Formats: sequence, C-alpha cells, structure tokens
Amino acid sequence: MLHAIDALRRNSGAQRTSPTSSWTGDVHNVDRIHLDPAFDWLTRQVGAQALEYLGALGHNLSKTDVYIQRAWPIVAARDQRVARHAHHTAHLSAVYYLAGSRDAAGGQIRFFNDGKPNQVAPGIDSDMTAGYSEHHALNYGSAVYAPVPGRLILFPAKLSHSVEPNTTDDPRISISFDLVITSRGGAEDGRHEFLMPPPVLWSRVDRGESAPAPAPAGPARHPAFVTVPGYQPIDDYALPSREGHPLWETTLLPHVSSPAAWAQYRAALDGIAPEDWWRDHSGALLLWQGCEPWRAWQDAVARVHAHLRNHDVPLADAGLGTPQIQRRSGALEPPFQRGRKHLCAYLRIDHDETPCMIEFAEGGAVPVAPGTLAIVAGARLHRLTGDSCVLHFQLDLPALARINALGHSGLQPAEVLDTTVFAAIAAQPLAAPMPAPEALFDKIRWIDTRDRRRSRSALCPTVQRLLIDHGDPQTASAAELAIVRNYGTGGDSSDRGRLFIAPGALDAAACAELRAHADAHMTSVVPDTVDDLPEYQVNLSLDGLSDLIGAERTATLLALPESVGAPPAAAPSGYERDQHFPARLFAGHPPLHPVPRRSVRLYGQHRAQ
Repeated sequence: MLHAIDALRRNSGAQRTSPTSSWTGDVHNVDRIHLDPAFDWLTRQVGAQALEYLGALGHNLSKTDVYIQRAWPIVAARDQRVARHAHHTAHLSAVYYLAGSRDAAGGQIRFFNDGKPNQVAPGIDSDMTAGYSEHHALNYGSAVYAPVPGRLILFPAKLSHSVEPNTTDDPRISISFDLVITSRGGAEDGRHEFLMPPPVLWSRVDRGESAPAPAPAGPARHPAFVTVPGYQPIDDYALPSREGHPLWETTLLPHVSSPAAWAQYRAALDGIAPEDWWRDHSGALLLWQGCEPWRAWQDAVARVHAHLRNHDVPLADAGLGTPQIQRRSGALEPPFQRGRKHLCAYLRIDHDETPCMIEFAEGGAVPVAPGTLAIVAGARLHRLTGDSCVLHFQLDLPALARINALGHSGLQPAEVLDTTVFAAIAAQPLAAPMPAPEALFDKIRWIDTRDRRRSRSALCPTVQRLLIDHGDPQTASAAELAIVRNYGTGGDSSDRGRLFIAPGALDAAACAELRAHADAHMTSVVPDTVDDLPEYQVNLSLDGLSDLIGAERTATLLALPESVGAPPAAAPSGYERDQHFPARLFAGHPPLHPVPRRSVRLYGQHRAQ
C-alpha cells in the first residue's frame, strides 16, 4: 500500500496545500482509493470494524446500511500538519496509520470536545484560570492519539479534529475514510426519519438533456480487466432478455370486475358533474380521478400483486400511481403513448359488447374483454381503441428497472424504438447511471448480431454440422453442399462454394502433418466469427509451412484462389490470398477471420484440407 500511495502522490500534480500542510489526497483528486484493488484488504477491515463500532453504540444494523463514501491518503513530512476541521458530508470517519513515529513527535491526532456537557461555567477549563486542578475524562477539552502504525481510529465525522506537526524526519502516512449510514432499501425494513434513504432510491433531477450525464467514473475496481484487448464501454452493462420479461410481455387477467359491479360504477359515473371530467391533450379521452375508494381499484391492485408474486417478481419499494377512470369513444383515436412508470394497468370495468383493443405502435394488438385487467409495458408505445370505460393506474418496480427513467424526455419520442427504451431502463446494474445512447446502441447491435449468428446456426443442421462442428465436407450430400454454397449469400449462384468441390490441394499425409503440428502448437484462443464462441487458432509462417509440407504443396495451396475462380488481380501475393476462401463462400460478407500478411491460420483438420 505504501508503494501505491507513493505512485498516486507522484501522479497527482503540483501540491495545492501550503508547505506547512500535509499532502492530502482529497484536495489532489485522489479520494477513491476504496475502489482500488491495491487497498482491498484495508477497505474490508474498515468496513468490518465500522459495523462493530456501530453495534457497540447500539445501532440496529438490521435496519441500516453502511457505505464507504470516499477514502484518501495523507502524507506528512517534517513540520507538516493538518488544520482543525470536521467531515460534514459524512456520518462516520476513520483513519488508519501505515507509517510514522509511534509517539507524540510523529504528529498526534487531536479530537476536540466541542460539546463540553460538563462545563458548568464558560471558559473555566482555560489554562489562564486554573479552574480545574486536573484534566480527566469528565472535563477534557481535547484528547490525543499517537500515529501508531497499524492503528485504526473510528469517530463521528462531525467531531472536530486536527493533526499536530510531525517533528521527526520519518513521514507520517495514513489513510482516511468517510462513511455514510442509510436506511435499508427493502419495503419490509420501513423508513426512518433520521436516516437518509439508500442511493438506489434517489432520483436524478432531469436537466432536459438528451440523456442523463453519467456519474464521474472512479478508479476501476479491477483495472487489469479493462485493459483486456477488445474491452468496450458496452461491456459495462448487461441487457436482460425481453422474452418473458414482466416489463415487456402483455398480461391479461380475466374476471377482475363483474357486470353487477359495472351497474354500480355506471350509476356513479353518470352522477359526476360534467365540469369534473377533463379531456386529455388529444381530446380522445375523458378522465376523472376519485375512484380510489372503489372496490375495483382494490381488486385490481390485489390481482396485480398476486400476479407479480406468483411470477417471482421482486416487489421491494414498488410504487403505485393514482388511479383514474378513462372513458373513450371509437370516434376518435388516441395517440400512441408510453407510460411514465414501468407497468400500465387497464381494468375494463364496462361490460358492453363493443370491442376494445390495445394496439402497439410497432405492430400487434391485443383484445381486452369486459372485466379483464390488462398489464402493459410502460416502455412500449401503445393505446386503447374502441368504446370502453377503464380504470387505469401505473406501477413502478425499482428492483427491475430505473425509477423515473421513463419520464426522461429522451425516451418519450415516438421515433425511439420500444426495444431501446426497455434496454435503457432495465440495463444492469441498476445502481449505475442510465447508459449513454452510444453505448446502449452498440450493446443492442452486438446482441442482435450475436443472436442472428447463433439462431441461424441452430436452425440449420447442415450449417451446424459442416461449419460450426467442422464436419468433413467429403461426407456432405449434394443437398447439403447446395445449402453451404449459398449460406449467407442471399441467393443461388452456381459458382459459389467451389472450395468444397475443387480437387484437394493436400493429400492425406500432408493433412496429417498439419493436424499434428496444430495439436502441438495451439496456444491462442479467439472468438469465432460465426457464433462468437472461443476457437483455437495456430499461426504458421510461409517458411514454416514450406518446411512442414514441402514447397510444391505450399505452392499448390497458394494457387487455390485462382483454382476456384478468383480473379488474379484480386489475389495479392503472400498469404493474404487466403482471405478469398471465405470471401468466395460468403459473398458480400466479411471473411471469417482477418489473416495477417505472411501468415496462415489453420482452423482444424477438415478446414486444413
């Protein structure tokens, strides 16, 4: 840890504090070392000791969570000190000493008794009055602790403290931590007036930007991972599958309201004064709030709760919107809209025979029978059509998606695809900010491409056997060869696929030599471009290939592009001409693998043939 602190200090730029002040990481942009793997051991120890400290104070740890807010190093050379201060943005603070003198000369930390609950007369503790014959635990004005290496001190962050000058030639090196105490986020844990709610329940204020500004990125928890070749920002998020997801699939729950109940509701609605109804901005809907005492509202909420619980949907801190009655006429079609919450519920309380449909802007419609409760994804542009009277409310599920995200101006326009909106609100982890549009689109495109590759492999047994599992092309039937020739080409062509029907360039002995060489030298694993699954590859130089199978066979192998009809001008010298094999097979698509100049890659025993 001492080496890591030294490197952080050297890279932090010019010192911003005075020559008599210690170098402190919090004013030099080095205040997130609790996220640095080099300090993992200490971070865990501080967390464990903080819980023990709070427990000793009587805190109910089952009702609270503790977060390390920030952590920074402090280095004090000779005659350097830290002025009196307190940590007003935290609840609990800690300091751990890594190096320094074990006595007062190294610079003690001093805590001040600002409250002085036993001071019976102001100023009586002053040295000028000699009001006290001795200072002890009941009347102290301050307390000091020596910077003993390995010592951890925890104290309330509001407690004023300072660090006295280091009068030795040994640097005093310590690490400070700020911790915050919040209530737990589960609904069953309740709320506590004097504890702030956990960050997962906070809502960012909309600035009207195209997308929320991402939180400043701190040091990576595992920096070695993000240096892996191929890492991209899209790898920071995981998108849940839409298939079967409760925030995507439409659910119909029948028999939630009865004809007898409709008779009562219709009478109540007929008694509402016209001025108590209002039209939405489209003019197609009449709206009325005031149905919260109705049994229909209670039954609808109970059915939604039972449905979500039976499907194992987390309900922690789920939030219900205010219910309203919507009356619509088939004469006017309302616009397509998205919800402001994760789920939109429509209970059709009328029992007329007129049809009522939920239509989706991107295609598809679902009929809603009288008495049926329809649960629709708020991320999908939809509308209800037909003469109907429905009780409508919306529901947020913070355990599944970001709350208030659907209210963001960037997700509401009709030109934004439903799949994009779903991905934005549900991208994991939910504790991270909503993905920036570029990262989100890149992730969706990557997933779509991967799924297309895998689905076409799974749907075509011939492709699976011959291209994915590397089946011997000599065993392929005429029908299978026809499929392989046109795989990915978008049409039939008699001159495609000659790689499989041209005379073999290598005999069995040469193939055996290549297979043996590949088995002995396979050390590199790369993703296959057909299915993205890992595949071994072997690089072999031109001279190495000649030594292995002979110059004549190598020349025959190099002449293969021309033998299958590749134009001479399109076949550059060297092993770059190996690109023409997949190019001929997959016309209009990128080759299977980019092959470096002066090298050839052998993909297995049958591809070598």
